[in-house]
Amino acid sequence: MTALPLWNLCNPQKIFSTGGTTTSFPTPAGCRYAVVELWGGGGGSGASGDDDPAYGGNGGPGGYVKIRFAIAANKTIVIGVGAGGSGGVYDSPSGSGGGGGGFSYLVYDTLLRAVAGGGGGGGGASSTGDRGGHGGIGGGLSPYTGSFHDGSPGGGSSVTYKGYGGAVSSPNQGKGGALTATDVEAGNGSQLTYTSGSVSGGSGGVGGGGSSVNSPALGGNGGTPGGAVGGHIKGSYCGGGGGGGGYFGGGGGSGAASTSYGCSGGGGGSSFVAGPPFAIESEVRSSSGSDHQTYINSNRAGTAGDGGDAIDNDDATGQAGSDGLAIITFQ
Repeated sequence: MTALPLWNLCNPQKIFSTGGTTTSFPTPAGCRYAVVELWGGGGGSGASGDDDPAYGGNGGPGGYVKIRFAIAANKTIVIGVGAGGSGGVYDSPSGSGGGGGGFSYLVYDTLLRAVAGGGGGGGGASSTGDRGGHGGIGGGLSPYTGSFHDGSPGGGSSVTYKGYGGAVSSPNQGKGGALTATDVEAGNGSQLTYTSGSVSGGSGGVGGGGSSVNSPALGGNGGTPGGAVGGHIKGSYCGGGGGGGGYFGGGGGSGAASTSYGCSGGGGGSSFVAGPPFAIESEVRSSSGSDHQTYINSNRAGTAGDGGDAIDNDDATGQAGSDGLAIITFQ
């Protein structure tokens, strides 16, 4: 009887689907390669306002990254799975912003090798019928090896007010949407680093708040790691969406300076994949849709939440985005 080659004895696949968790383990003996697929967490949607058609903005879907690389025995792999951002909160007469999705990541042999950006949170709707802007998409616009992939900006009534997508070299890199009043400006995204066995940075910018008097309605929580909280309501003014986490976090969407305007969506976080000689093959994608569609698998990982709708569905609260996912196949 002919003995099987040693590489046929390796454990074929591991799946990690719980958002906000980190898992580390040694590479199995007898395996030559690993193929890792990552989905970032989806952004939560904004809450609705009182007047028709004051829908909250949809969250943005998380990005997708795939990488194949050679492995050696007993090297440490670390997998982090980004959680979906939670939906915005309705507090009559307007809605707060949804939280940004968290990024998913791969570390091999102490170095960061891949990141799938999270989707931006949707903006809250105004009290007078203006819809919140959609959250931006997690990075990865086309297949490309060994580089960064910018997240897309959030939606809004003006380029100035949108949360910018996380980006590697733009002057508006992860910049929050901004108005003139300081209490409506949104936070900026930050760059991710991995040192001494832990991640830091990569956070999206917090969604901007409204004007006037503080209200208890806070925005949706961002998905860990890196997703930012949505902007809270102030008086009759809505809140902007939180930025998605990523290699560069997306900027937060701004609040509104008037009750006539819905608040802007947060930008999607950027994705990253290591290039050759480490990567033998790689692929990066983002959603082809503008709302809540994503690079779909059977688990619907990274799908974003739909905007809250108090008029038609009697459900003004924004929906949470889905958690990200990581699948490792050993060969």
